[in-house]
Amino acid sequence: MFVLSVLDNGDERNFVTEEIRILDGRALAVIGETSQSFEIDDVIDLVLVGNAPEATSAASHFARQCQPPSDL
Repeated sequence: MFVLSVLDNGDERNFVTEEIRILDGRALAVIGETSQSFEIDDVIDLVLVGNAPEATSAASHFARQCQPPSDL
């Protein structure tokens, strides 16, 4: 399970989701019984709050995509 924080017209909105995918510059999340799509630039944070194996790999994939390149 994840908590997804996004910027929406200047306000922070937080969602609980069990499924999230990053595709073509968008975060696609299942929230309740609907799918929501957010620009990746509007994603503030994605926090893993459960301990499902597939969720762990999705979170690390997201973290790798969002980290700036290292100067080392």
